[in-house]
Amino acid sequence: MVQLVKRLEGYWKDKIMKELNLHKLNKELIAAGIATTGNTSSGIVWDLENNEIQDTKAVKAVIAAHDPAEETVATLEEKIEALEAKLVGYDIMKSDIALLKGTITLTDK
Repeated sequence: MVQLVKRLEGYWKDKIMKELNLHKLNKELIAAGIATTGNTSSGIVWDLENNEIQDTKAVKAVIAAHDPAEETVATLEEKIEALEAKLVGYDIMKSDIALLKGTITLTDK
């Protein structure tokens, strides 16, 4: 009975695909060197001849490693704050930090 349950769990795990982030998946497929004409959030992927290739070893590997969570991109302000935090330990003048923030303008004299 336990073996049957394990086999069924494995079967359903393979058959039920997680929801995919199609834009992120497309980038991951390109990074893996897989040329496609598109993909869906349910895991269908088409090659350049419009054949479904989601069952190929390479595409399966990309999908298995895929994390559908949106990538968080730091805003410019967040990047500046992170840089400031790193620079605090160094001997740096506030005017230099202000320059990094773009709050002062350099002029040629």
